[in-house]
Amino acid sequence: MKHKKSILIVLSVMFILNIAMTQVALAEDSPELKAIANDFICNCGCNENLKDCESETCSTSANLKEIIAKMIDDGEPKAEIATFLRTNYGDQLLAAPPKEGFNWMAYATPFILVIAGSIGLTVVLLGWVKRNKASEALIEKDKSDPKSADSSIDDKYKDKLKDDLDDLEW
Repeated sequence: MKHKKSILIVLSVMFILNIAMTQVALAEDSPELKAIANDFICNCGCNENLKDCESETCSTSANLKEIIAKMIDDGEPKAEIATFLRTNYGDQLLAAPPKEGFNWMAYATPFILVIAGSIGLTVVLLGWVKRNKASEALIEKDKSDPKSADSSIDDKYKDKLKDDLDDLEW
């Protein structure tokens, strides 16, 4: 009789564990768990989303999913679960940096660089266009009156030569 009782106890414990494991497995497949797990990265080193980490060697994702499933079963809201995970595991577990403090730079920098690059490119292109128009104007002036352009340059050098020769004492 004692032997039957111990077998009955063992079978009862196995049955209860089976039910508990089935509930955890069902909770792990729940859309709530997937939605919450999607916001976190597995910290086993695979750098996969916690929802997608199915590595055989990864006990981290199973443990984290179990914690999340238990909190969902306890009726915890998503924000409270996320706060719990951030508090206990840190911000490195987050799939995206929080939009607070210095982390805003991760969101703002690409837009700032695109705007600054656009402004810089516009300034450079306008400078090139302006310089090209000035060159074309000089070319047109030289074509219309080649002597006037040469004579002004020649006069400038003649005056310079005269000044330099006057400065020299023979």
